[in-house]
Amino acid sequence: MKIIAVGGGKGGTGKTVLAVNLAYGLAEKGRRVLLVDLDVDNPCTYTFLDIKLRMI
Repeated sequence: MKIIAVGGGKGGTGKTVLAVNLAYGLAEKGRRVLLVDLDVDNPCTYTFLDIKLRMI
């Protein structure tokens, strides 16, 4: 198992865009991918993946 982490301290630098595109590209090549968004202040990975959120 290999782990690729994308991180940084400043917002708005494209970390989410890079992480989503990297995950998508690897999945397209048949790799198994788990994408985890650990941004507790403003998680927005779901918007790039067109996922609808439900409140539980």
